[in-house]
Formats: sequence, C-alpha cells, structure tokens
Amino acid sequence: TTSTYFLFSTKSHLSLERDQILLPSIALDSFLLFQKEMGGLSRLPKSNRSVAVFGLLVTVGVAIINIQMALNIVSTEPKSKIFVDLPLAPVRSDGGTVEVTPISLPPRKRQNKVILFGPHDRYNFGDLLFSKVLTHLLINKAGYNGDDILQGGVISINMSMYGGWDNILGPKVLQRMSRSDEVAGPYDIIYIGGESTGCNHDCATKALMMEEHRRQSKREKIYDCGYLIPKKLLRNPENKSSNYAVLNSVGGTPNGACKAPAQDADYVSFRDKEPLAPDSACMVREIFGNEIEKASKNVLKDLFGIGNATKVPDYIAVQHKVKEIKNVGLLAKALDKVSRGAGNATIIFFAAGTVPNHDSLEAYKKVASFMRQPVMVCMTTNIWEVIGLISKASAVLSTSLHVRIMAFIYSRPRLTWCPHWSKHPKFIRIWDTHDSPQCIEYNQHMKTWDVLHKYYGKNPKITQETTKKAYEIITSEYMKSFEKFSSMLANGTIG
Repeated sequence: TTSTYFLFSTKSHLSLERDQILLPSIALDSFLLFQKEMGGLSRLPKSNRSVAVFGLLVTVGVAIINIQMALNIVSTEPKSKIFVDLPLAPVRSDGGTVEVTPISLPPRKRQNKVILFGPHDRYNFGDLLFSKVLTHLLINKAGYNGDDILQGGVISINMSMYGGWDNILGPKVLQRMSRSDEVAGPYDIIYIGGESTGCNHDCATKALMMEEHRRQSKREKIYDCGYLIPKKLLRNPENKSSNYAVLNSVGGTPNGACKAPAQDADYVSFRDKEPLAPDSACMVREIFGNEIEKASKNVLKDLFGIGNATKVPDYIAVQHKVKEIKNVGLLAKALDKVSRGAGNATIIFFAAGTVPNHDSLEAYKKVASFMRQPVMVCMTTNIWEVIGLISKASAVLSTSLHVRIMAFIYSRPRLTWCPHWSKHPKFIRIWDTHDSPQCIEYNQHMKTWDVLHKYYGKNPKITQETTKKAYEIITSEYMKSFEKFSSMLANGTIG
C-alpha cells in the first residue's frame, strides 16, 4: 500500500521581537530578587547584616537600572517588525533590524555603511543564507552596528516569511540613500555570493516569484547586471568620496554587464577558482546552530507528531529540481529502492527554492503518489526549518549545491544528482572529502542506493570522520577571507 502524507507548515519565521521581551523579564527578576533579599535580611545575625546590606544595595541598583531600561524600550513603538536571528548581539528597534556592536571590538576607522547586495530577494535556499552569515560576522567580528548594514536586491521586499530579511531595498532606493548620506556615504557594497556573476538584469527579473515583482524590478533598474552594480553608481557625482566593493566567494565567471563591477571590485574571491574562498553558507552551523536545533524540533514535530523526547524515526531528506524530473515513475521507483534498502526509512521531500524552474511541491506530490514506501512532502519554505530537517536526516539526496553543503556541514551521508560538468563536482573536489559520493547523472536515479548504502547506517563502510576534519578546514578558510575584506571595509587596510 502507498503511505503518502502531505504536511503543511504554518510557521512563517523562527524569531521573536526580543528587545520587548528580554529586558522586562530581567527587570521582573531583579525586583523579585530584591523582595527575596528584604525578607532574608531580618533573619541574619547582627554581625553579618552590614555585608548583606551592601549586597542588597547592589541588587537594588541593578533592579532600578533594568526596570528603567525596560520602561524605555516598552514605551517605544518600533517602526518596523524585528526578526532576530543573531543570538550573540543585542537587538533594538530603530526603524529596522539593529544590532549593537559588542563592547570588546575596537571602533571602525571608516564610517561608511555597507550594502549586502544579491539574490536574497526571492526564495532560493542558498541565496538567503549569504547575507545572514555576513551580517552576523560584520557585527560580531568587524565592529559594525546593525544600522550600518543595508540589505539590497533588485526589488524592495520583505522576505521574513522565508526566514530572510524583512527590509531588503531596491537599487534606486539604495543609490539615493548612498549619494545623499553626508556622514556614512558613499556606501560600500558586498556582492554576497551565488552564481550572480553571469545573471543580467533580465535574468534576475525572470527569477522573481510574482509578476508584480518583475514589474517592480524593471522600475528599480539602474544597471544592466542584476546583482552586481558598479560601486561608482553609489557615489555622489558632485564629490570625490570613495567606496569599496567586495566579491564574496561567488560562483561562475563574470560576463556581459556583470564583468565591469567585478573587475572594479577591491577584494575578489570565488568559491571554485582562484582567488579561492569557500561558499559563505559553510558558516551556517557555526553561527546559527542553536536556531537550527530549535527549528529541527519544530519541523519534525509537525511531520511526525512527536515530542522533543521521542526518538525521531529514520528518514531520508530529498530535494530535486523540477525541470530535471523527466520520468516521475522512475524517480519514484528509485526512491522506493532507497527506502527499502534503508530499512523502510521514510522519504521526505522538501523545497530548497520555489523560484521558477527550481523546486515544485506539486511535483513532489506527484512523485509521492507513485511510491509504495513511506513518503511525506514537507511543505515548509522557511530556510531554518529546511536546514533543521537536513541536520537530522539519516541521509540527504539532492540536486541543489547548498543542500549538499548543509548536509556536508552537518556530516550527513549525502548524494547529489548533477551533471559532471556543473558547479557541484567543483565543490566536492575542492571542499568536500575524497571519500564522499560524487555526482550521479539525472538519468541514473536507479543507481542511488547502490552508492548510498556504503555511507548509510550505524556501521557504514565509509564513515563521516573525514567530513568532520574537512568542516574545520572550510570554516577556517572562509574566516581568513572574511577577516581580510572586513578589515579593508572597517579600517581601510587588508587584514
């Protein structure tokens, strides 16, 4: 019989408006502690009361400060909703997502704001991760405040329902702000990553999720390349102030209108050729591990209807680009074979992107209807829940490079369906391990279990030990690159 389940996630994001919850809580705790100390003081011997009184005065002082801070924050109406994904930095509401620079960091010598510009204006898994990683690192490692960092795309859009930013701004808005800002302009720009180097403006526009977004993109256009705009367009023509541009571990080769901004960049790194630096998504576990752990519990509870203490059944997470599903029946047969080989593990389909020609939840349902083994379709389009699902899987099968990267950083047995000339083999050769599975061509789905079984189970022939070592290397290499360009942005010198 066919066991088919279609799960719908109602969660739009994982975050909280923390500034209006945390400090009032601290204030209440301080008050209760004060009350408790008052009750205990009268029971102390007279010889010990002077020491206790001093401690009590300190407690009172802390309580007053915390209560005052709480009242100040609660009485302030935030100008826009805040989504908190950066656990190490405090957050305030100030017209956007504002992070407070950690006290231990020295002040920046340059005061230019920075734009994180790229394809995080649509739901495509990896593209939403780059700017999350960069924002966190700029705040916690380079001395930036949250209001020094602007998120940019080809349109202005709120991507918070997908786990992205709520305040992405279009190029015309950013250009106007940069040129008119006499204190922090012209703004620096980081091209955040992905295969944006060969995507002209028409390419970027077609990849947007709605027709209204495409019309908006045409109105917002200031340059012929979609996600690489020349840094000089951010300068006020009437003054000679300078700004920096950074190419952050991008993929592909710049061409057409995208070539000039790349050539004019002050720091350049590619994820698959020299000058080489890993894809910034490799830092996701290092930075957002706690958030992802929480998200995994939420999504698995939705799927299996079990509590946190219950052991999760074995499942294999599967993502597949819709345009490469040429034979629905054959893919279903191949996944049935995988499930049986893995002890009847549940196959769980998920989407790594719903932009045109990427993943299709409806296509997953169709494949599932042909299957005889246990199967589910996870309907979430929240990046943190998707990573949570990957992080707990017994194995991960995919066509997406960034799904492969997430499986890699979580040391999951992984296999990628992809052409041997594509970006995936480059990542496997340069950054993944020598003993990890290579690509299987799209039309060779029936070979999937024949390869995967070597890595699967409690005592596999090939373990994930080398993956753990490779993970340490890739995160270290990315941080070396980040430290170089962040030092340039913050202080004008390559670190």
